[in-house]
This record gives sequence, C-alpha cells and structure tokens, in this order.
Amino acid sequence: MKIVYISNFNETSGFSQAARGYRECLKGEIETFNLIIEGNDFYNIKNSIKSVPNEDYCVLWHSNPIVIMNAINGVFDKDNGKKIKELFANSKMNINITAWETDTINHEFLKVYEMLNTSGVIVPTEYNLNCFSSYIDTVAIQHYIEKGSAKPYLKETLLKKKYILSISQWNHRKNFKDLIYCFMREFRNDNINLVLKTYLSHKNTGSKLIQEEIKKIKKNIEEIFGPIKCGVLVITNYLHEEEKNYLLNNCIAYAATPLSEGFGLGMAEAAIRGKPVVAPNKGGQIDFLNGKFLFDTYEDYYRGPMGYGYKHDMLVNYPIIKSVCQKMRQAFNNQDTIKNNLKTKEEIKKSLLEYLERKQNEIKNNITQ
Repeated sequence: MKIVYISNFNETSGFSQAARGYRECLKGEIETFNLIIEGNDFYNIKNSIKSVPNEDYCVLWHSNPIVIMNAINGVFDKDNGKKIKELFANSKMNINITAWETDTINHEFLKVYEMLNTSGVIVPTEYNLNCFSSYIDTVAIQHYIEKGSAKPYLKETLLKKKYILSISQWNHRKNFKDLIYCFMREFRNDNINLVLKTYLSHKNTGSKLIQEEIKKIKKNIEEIFGPIKCGVLVITNYLHEEEKNYLLNNCIAYAATPLSEGFGLGMAEAAIRGKPVVAPNKGGQIDFLNGKFLFDTYEDYYRGPMGYGYKHDMLVNYPIIKSVCQKMRQAFNNQDTIKNNLKTKEEIKKSLLEYLERKQNEIKNNITQ
C-alpha cells in the first residue's frame, strides 16, 4: 500500500526537523505532502504528490492532533487544508506521528483520533508510549538524528572561551530562566560562556525581551555574590543546519532545564556527538541520554500558559537547582566522549516499515473477515 506522509517539512520547528528525519529514513518508500502552518519555506521540500492517489494508500501524518484539525479546517491555509482533508477522506487508514511533553494524554487528541478514525500512533520515546498506549495502538520509534556537515559561525567569538550550549524556542516549558540562573550561580568565578540559540517566535525573535530577562537574572545573582565572570551569548537569528552543527561540534557540554520533554532534539544532537548532556531525570530524553549528567527534579502541576493541549492538571518536572548546578559542573569537568542510546537510520527504518506493514495487514484481515 502506498504511504502518503503529511507534515510541515519546511519549517524550522522541532516537529519539522523530526519529520525530515523520518522522511530521510523512509526515502523511496513514501510520497510527501506539505502541511502549511506558518508558510515558511526554509528547506524548499516540494510535494511529491499533487492530488489523491488512484491506488490504495495510507496517510502517515506527523503533527500535534490539534494542529492537524486546525489545518483541515483552514485555519492556516484554506487550500492546503482542503487538500489534506481529501487525502484523509480517501485513505484506507491513517497513522499519527507525534510527541507529547507530559505523562498524561490530552483527551482532545483522542477526540481527533476518533473523528479521523486513526488506526495507530508512532511516538519517539517510552515516556510517550506509556502515555498513549492505554488509549490507542502505539509504538515507540526514535527520531532519526544525524551529525551532518558544519561550517564556521561566529568562530572568533565562540572559540575565545569554552561554552555550554542550549538550543530551543524561548517559552515557559523550556524554562531557560532556571538554566541561566544555575549557570550564572555555578560559574560566576569561571571564564566561560553559556550560548543560547533561541527565539520567541518566527515573527518576533524576541531578542530584546530575552536580553532583559538575562539582565534581571544577572542583577539578582550579583546582588548576592558580587560581579560574575561568566557570560551569556544569545543567538536569535535563523541559522542554517551547518552553522548550528558548528555550535554543537564545538561546545564542551549541552544543558537544558525544560519542565517536560517528549524527546529533546537538541539534547539528541549533542548526544550523538559524544557531548555530556545536562538534562532532567524524567521525560523522553532519558531513553537515549547517559544517566551520569541527569539532574534531580520534583513533580508538580504545570503552571504555564495554555494552548495546543496544555492544561493546569498536567504534571511536569521542575528542576532542583542544586542538582542542576552540580551536574553542570560535572559536565564542565568531563574529559570523556559520552556514549548514548540513539538508534541508527537502518534500525529506525526497519521499525517504521514493520509497524506500517502490521497496520496494513490488520486492514486486510478486517476486510477479509
């Protein structure tokens, strides 16, 4: 059965990056159709189909379930939404690929699965598998992470000092404020930088707001401990993959203090390079990270903004500051290449095709019966 893979392949978001990874694993096995959300075209990946296939096909849709419904309803792009609706309506079955940031499923997702008659779900971690599998047939298949080529970016600035790196969007869940506080507190007497590759949104990088937040944290630290030697370098502009890879290749460690993570692409990109990754001891990232650098957390209710499935009854994991500081120091002192548990391209492709074949056989058996 033909496989039509729908996702926003051209965006710079984590979902898009993960979708491009699965697309690479399934090259030659799928047709692709772009889900338009923000209209960005950074990667210029074109649709390999323009209309509903004549033969039987399965829709593999890589998206947050609430996002796909908005797309179908024309919230982002009416023409694009209409075509996606047609692809769903004429398919023999559809399977969702998604990631979720807590151990409790959003029941709005289940309503979407019921409306679309979704047959199964592919998630990237055991953390997500435990969340979804009680409600729908689910399999855990890791995202594909590759090193890729690199080209110098801010070489003279970056290589003046050792630096710890963190890459993600600036929002409540990613919790950069605790990361910055811990870094400044722990390394106040060290000549080292924290490099943040971040942004507020595609329409507003938020450079001024982010710098103001950093100044507040620095002021609070210096009021207690006096002047600090370490620094924070913020990069909010768009980077090409090769430039981002340069940041990853040259950092001494990677650190992140998110309240929750379904997978953690930045962490995985650092891990595949053998870097020590300072991260929470709960969440999807523990599937592939070395446990030596995982800091302690405590579970409590989510207290951030709502939207796309986030609710105040969700449980997340807040970092214990002392533990974060200790693990960052440990990573700073590390001299070894750190092993990880990331899967190879071949392993991921095999798992994807096996699951898709199983679901297709279920459809055939149901028809026969």
